[in-house]
Amino acid sequence: MKLNKVVKREPLRQQVLASLKNALINGDLTPGQRLTEEGVAEFLGVSRTPAREALAILHQAGSIKRRENGGFEVIAPTMEDIEQIFQVRHRLEPYAARLAAEKVTSGDIRQLQKYLAEQEAHVNAVSATRYLEADRALRGLLFSLSGNQQLVDCIGRYEEHLQFVAALTLKDPAIRRIAMNVDRPLVEAISKRDPEAAEAAAHTQLEEARKALMQVLGDAIESGLYG
Repeated sequence: MKLNKVVKREPLRQQVLASLKNALINGDLTPGQRLTEEGVAEFLGVSRTPAREALAILHQAGSIKRRENGGFEVIAPTMEDIEQIFQVRHRLEPYAARLAAEKVTSGDIRQLQKYLAEQEAHVNAVSATRYLEADRALRGLLFSLSGNQQLVDCIGRYEEHLQFVAALTLKDPAIRRIAMNVDRPLVEAISKRDPEAAEAAAHTQLEEARKALMQVLGDAIESGLYG
């Protein structure tokens, strides 16, 4: 008897949530954009229930807010919000990088370097999609190497609030090249299993990211495209 392997599918709620998060990450959903149960359900070809549940999860996470006249709106973080988020990230991510340098294996190092090479291959591409995918994979692996899931979850929550703003900055190849200049030393420090250098490199990486975000946000506010 020959049977096809059973494939366990994720609940529709999770599929809708993943689609919305991906749109936020890639900058396809922009600050101030309205989202409704009906609109999300119709666009994704699902019922309103999974759309409602996914939007509720994003609302609880702080990525969207309720509108007075119904529906939700993608939250636009202020400059003060960004400064405060980076203050917290400076406490979390360098510590995660230190732990990663202490625990990294040879196989992990090869995977980190693979993701870094993928970033470099697409650093000058017209579309930032492939670069962003490699960047997220690199960061995801790096933080998971800390071996501290609570720390990973905390970092993820703060990252989510800025993902679409980060996507907007990294659409510019010039900013991607700046990012690569601070990503390489971080991967190198972890590959050398040097906790102090990894921690310092993470601080540098965060500061460069903060400056790039603030510059892009400032330009958008000045031009009336944000806020």
